[in-house]
Amino acid sequence: MIAEGAIALIWATAAMSFFPGGITGLSEVTDAGGAALVVKNVSMGLFGSAGVICAAVACGLFTTYLRKRSL
Repeated sequence: MIAEGAIALIWATAAMSFFPGGITGLSEVTDAGGAALVVKNVSMGLFGSAGVICAAVACGLFTTYLRKRSL
């Protein structure tokens, strides 16, 4: 649970500092395409296409792990 919280804080910080205008820019991107567009833009901007692939794999693994753990 602590690791999940740390990952969430890292993503929140990256998202707020990545978009011009801070939270306002983040809100505009979220309204345009949701959280998936935010993850895609941050991953692509920071790490290139390999970052998008890693983010997609990591999100899938965490979702599966959390679903199994909650049963």
